[in-house]
Amino acid sequence: MVGTRFICAVHGKLQPQADPVKAPPDPMIGPQPWEARTIWLQDWCRLDYLKYEAYPITCFENQEFLVYLEGRLYGLEESRLESELLHLAHCALSPENRITSLTNWLRAADGDFLIFILHKKTDIISVVNDLFARLPVYYSWDDRILVISRDLQYVRQKKTARLDPMSLTQYLVFGFPLGQKTLFEGIYTLPPASLITIDRQHCRADIHRLLRHNLEELLPPPGNVHDHAGHLVDLFRVACANRAAGSGKNIVSLSGGLDSRAVAACLKRENLPVAAATFLDHRAGNIADFQTAGEIAAHLHLPWHTFYLAPPCDRASQTLLRLKQGANNLEMNFILNFLDGLVRTFGSGLTCFTGDGGGDTLGESRPYRRLSTPASLMHYLMERYRIFPLRLATSLTGVAPQDFVMVLADLLASYPERTMTRKYQHFFCLEVATKQYHEGEDRNRQYFWSVSPFYAPRFFEAALSCPDDQKFGLRLYRQFLGILSPGLENLPYADWGAPLGSWKFALLYAAKNLSRKQPQLTRSIKHLFRSSPGRAPHPYPVQVLTKQLSACPSLAAYFSVDALKNLVGRIDTLTIGQQWTLFTLTSLMEELSAQENGAPRPGLVSGASALSTSPLPHPAKRSEEKIQRRSQGSAIR
Repeated sequence: MVGTRFICAVHGKLQPQADPVKAPPDPMIGPQPWEARTIWLQDWCRLDYLKYEAYPITCFENQEFLVYLEGRLYGLEESRLESELLHLAHCALSPENRITSLTNWLRAADGDFLIFILHKKTDIISVVNDLFARLPVYYSWDDRILVISRDLQYVRQKKTARLDPMSLTQYLVFGFPLGQKTLFEGIYTLPPASLITIDRQHCRADIHRLLRHNLEELLPPPGNVHDHAGHLVDLFRVACANRAAGSGKNIVSLSGGLDSRAVAACLKRENLPVAAATFLDHRAGNIADFQTAGEIAAHLHLPWHTFYLAPPCDRASQTLLRLKQGANNLEMNFILNFLDGLVRTFGSGLTCFTGDGGGDTLGESRPYRRLSTPASLMHYLMERYRIFPLRLATSLTGVAPQDFVMVLADLLASYPERTMTRKYQHFFCLEVATKQYHEGEDRNRQYFWSVSPFYAPRFFEAALSCPDDQKFGLRLYRQFLGILSPGLENLPYADWGAPLGSWKFALLYAAKNLSRKQPQLTRSIKHLFRSSPGRAPHPYPVQVLTKQLSACPSLAAYFSVDALKNLVGRIDTLTIGQQWTLFTLTSLMEELSAQENGAPRPGLVSGASALSTSPLPHPAKRSEEKIQRRSQGSAIR
């Protein structure tokens, strides 16, 4: 994975080692050429990075400090960057008001970043990440050796860690490990707004949370829905403009939803150079999304680039496993073809805008039924977000269900909010974002820089401060879109085939809310229609799971063989999400075993090429051609 690798001995010396930074051998893993460089090397620590030419890493030093920045600080002129980072370095060294100074700096900073500061005289190293942990960072610490990296595989190899049974169970239930946990024992994610201090003179390393998001501190401002939408548009314009600064190629990953259209409209409104890109999967399963994206591009008069993707394949699955080590579900392996196509079309110097976080900030984030106790909150979360029922998950991993519940209860108790409603919103807007949205977007950064203006701190806090009743029925979102580009709110919301404010949307919204009060009902309905076009189970994970069960004895080290055989034996009764989640974990186990033993991977099958050149299904092609003529975009085959 692109980015930083750091290892140090808090006391003693490091073992001599070969250069740990190597360019990826697989041409599918991002643009070429790659640069591997050592920034700082002593007998007790080393700081390296791996990057392609356009990836943002800045490093400078003077007589007092060495300062290293991975990522970007937005809204800051390039001429001021060095002085701003030196100011941060002096804050980190201040003995009296160090924490206060760093906290105040972080509150004012808008960026996606990881910063290292080395004070040369004392060998004190300070490490700071951004307010939302937008760049996932992993670390391990064994009282002597501290490893910090943007590459989870690098930390795992230094730690030689096994998979963690509790994390596997959480992944099966929620789709991600909770809190700071990763899938590996003894390896953790760095929380948002954290400070790591390494003090060699006193043989210490400490982690301190500078800020914790408390949603109960966000008080609703006065004003009606139009007032709030107008204020949010002003903040959003600044966020979009700052993230586009310095980039001549701004590409919006455009879907038929609300979030990406808001980003595209804002960039267009600011007269920034922007184009839209949309993919159609190999089954045309997202055809409604694809068609609506074309209508949005035409409405905004944007160039629209279309990509037609090949079916899931073994090569893409292996690539995604190596990049994210299970932090991305392998159901997303097809997206690598899209990312590769964007690089080949626009080059790696593009800035890709996503709509991540839009629904969390502008949509309803409160629970859909009353939660009055911690037990009711836990029960609702395990209903609303579950992939596998807890009973099935624990039968696979051997974790006691009561231990799972206890860990979940401890996590929710650690949130600073007091009410169950706000704790739910914290889980919805921050826990899920850190472990799913940010990890997903970080995959994109292996190819190009990826941003979401919804995570600009001022916008994020202002949007979450707006009254919940103004967000009901997406009223606030409708006003927001109408101010950005009049008429945009009247284009269909692709998921429901109806524009905001229409009677059809109102009926579907009411029905959806009723089903969200009882998530099991929604799950049962979806399961009934799992064989609808584009959502039928794909044979690829089913075939490979069957092979893995018979050819990969290493699975027994983590899963009950009997429970796994039972699941694979009735694989057709599992939902698509369950199949891919199970496949992700078994493939990771297989990959780890192959790396440890130097053996081939027996369970996987060969797959297809990167971008499909086969004809589209006729309905999709006719729709695409119709939209293409209006948007005057270019189709990439």
